[in-house]
Amino acid sequence: MAQLFTTIPMPLKSMLDELDVSTPELEFEKLMFPFSSVFDPSDWRTRFNAYWSHAPERTRFFDRFEREIVDRFKQYQLPVITLTEKVSKEAVCHVFEKVNTGGITLTAFELLTGCSDSLF
Repeated sequence: MAQLFTTIPMPLKSMLDELDVSTPELEFEKLMFPFSSVFDPSDWRTRFNAYWSHAPERTRFFDRFEREIVDRFKQYQLPVITLTEKVSKEAVCHVFEKVNTGGITLTAFELLTGCSDSLF
């Protein structure tokens, strides 16, 4: 996978400040895939291939990128906890505390914020 990306020897902030991908053409030129297309990359891919005149090396590059990166996003399963309006506030607070602590004790403010009436 390391060969897919170029190492940029400058701080990330500088790189992002200088990186202009404000148009699809600039994305294509700089080989920068927009996350907004991750679940439906076909339109972006079509325009990418057209931009590069269907150059075989660019097509292979995107094939590999899609297989090794994009497909992983499509296949990743996010855990979801669904709570209905019938669940008590105490139960919601308990779930919030268990899910959001990650081994770290929440402060009273964090617990109050997570269990506030604005959730209902």
